[in-house]
Amino acid sequence: MRTLTALALLLVAAGAMAGGPALTPTEGVPLGERGIIPAQAKAFGDPTDFRASLLAGADYLVYMQADIAEDVDNAGNGLVDTDPDDGGWDWITMAFEHSADASPPNIYGATVQGIYKAYLVEPKASYFTAMKDAADYIVTVGPTQIRSGPDVTFLLNFANLPDCPDPAYYRTGAQTIWDRHLTVYGSMEALAVAIRNGRYGQGYSNGIIPWDISAWVVAAMEMHAAFPTGGHDIEAVAVAEVIYLDSFALIPGYFDVYGVNMDSDPAWSTSIYWWYTLGVTGIIDAFATADVHTDELPGLQAVLLDCQYADGAFSDQYGATAEIDRDWQTSGYALMSLVSHLPSTPTTQDAAYRSGVWLAATQDPSGGWVYSDGYHLPEVGGEAAAGVAMSWAAAGAAVTAAASGPDPVQCGQPKTVTFTYEPGDATPGLRGYELVIEVTGPVSFDYITDFDEAGGLLSVGDPTVFYVFDEGGGIYSVNGSILGTTAGLSAPGDLFTLDLLTTGDGVVDVSVVSYRMRDPDNVDIFADVSGVSFTVDCTAPPAVDDLTSAPGHEKVTLDWSMPDASDVDHYEIWRAV
Repeated sequence: MRTLTALALLLVAAGAMAGGPALTPTEGVPLGERGIIPAQAKAFGDPTDFRASLLAGADYLVYMQADIAEDVDNAGNGLVDTDPDDGGWDWITMAFEHSADASPPNIYGATVQGIYKAYLVEPKASYFTAMKDAADYIVTVGPTQIRSGPDVTFLLNFANLPDCPDPAYYRTGAQTIWDRHLTVYGSMEALAVAIRNGRYGQGYSNGIIPWDISAWVVAAMEMHAAFPTGGHDIEAVAVAEVIYLDSFALIPGYFDVYGVNMDSDPAWSTSIYWWYTLGVTGIIDAFATADVHTDELPGLQAVLLDCQYADGAFSDQYGATAEIDRDWQTSGYALMSLVSHLPSTPTTQDAAYRSGVWLAATQDPSGGWVYSDGYHLPEVGGEAAAGVAMSWAAAGAAVTAAASGPDPVQCGQPKTVTFTYEPGDATPGLRGYELVIEVTGPVSFDYITDFDEAGGLLSVGDPTVFYVFDEGGGIYSVNGSILGTTAGLSAPGDLFTLDLLTTGDGVVDVSVVSYRMRDPDNVDIFADVSGVSFTVDCTAPPAVDDLTSAPGHEKVTLDWSMPDASDVDHYEIWRAV
């Protein structure tokens, strides 16, 4: 299978378009590589852990990033290296660390989005360091070098993180990029027109035009959220209107979404067909984000899904016809459009799930997306990882445990632990599960009678089977399944309960040792799984000292002393009858 060359965002020049806009870091025309996507190592439909794939992709991006100083080793590849200390990424490489070359300035925001989305799922310190290094460099060098729409979006997203050390600093950095473009072009609408005309002047009368412009619609709405009185929502509408006029009113018609661009060429020699699907995702993102021309979204959704292969991949050109047209970058952006900007329906949920499966299935063990000749593009890695994050958001499930009653609890009191299943919108139906749990601490129970099936599977399947094995050492295998034909459980539901009786002081922990969940086709479903703990406190607090009372108007005033109140939760006062 083949994929087309990846796109980098247009780096708008300091004059109108002096020297031509940069499509790739080398300026001018695309690199033209059509890398061969290696055959996936596992069959489609095999277990796919979107969360693990996302984190592997983010780890790859961290390792591929340049340090920002020789005494800082954010990539974890040693202090002695040859990278340019600019906090960025190479454009294309065979190595698994940054080269000595300067990072291209127009891929920072597009690349780091994979780390940002991974951080929202798993806030690892290494992810935060990588984001901060990139953000600091973007702000430090300013818009004379780094000034794309995704850079603005990233700076504002980073500023919104709870751990951001100085949100105003990064928001000001985004504003500086914005002001630069207003100074050069006069308005954001004029910037969008310049991008459109610049791409056309390069010979790209195709989907790259709306894809490139749409990044500024998204950035404008992020600016509106950060600076609500700045009129940036109006700018977003104006930029989106440039896309509408070009692709629907055909003024000037450089990308005719339902016309001449809507075709494919297996030889990839007809430039008007290139990047069609990316163009559609750009239009969807622009219209949905700016909340304009939303009546066009159903038609755009239809042509987007026309570009999806049965295995989940999205094609670069229209129609998913040629087997060589599968594309990682396109699939990442299609996933982001499907999950973030289109209605969640069984159709879009299935498309998002299958696309995530394909991206994860073709991911290299390094965490990147590596072509058969060994080359890989970190930007594509960031975009693919961001797409997988959307699959996780749509299809990631969770199993949580909750204990009834107070915490801490006294001795001799019953506690019921309930395990609850919560699927994502795109999670396949749940047929059955096995949860291996471990119970430690001062409680007693009978595994034969005190484990009970809850109503989750029973609500969609009859008959069901439920059984528990005592594995020894406080470990139990809890199993439930729907028998016969079923669509499975697709709504939140309780799986089982465990009744406990507290017996002594200490902490009770009910943890999940391992799990396996299956869909109606017996394919594994992955989930975030967690247990629960609570404290048993059987030691009564000491009696109060020096209890006195004094009558008052319609009241009695009580006073006492408590030498050690560290074990007291509350006081109870009882009136004799």
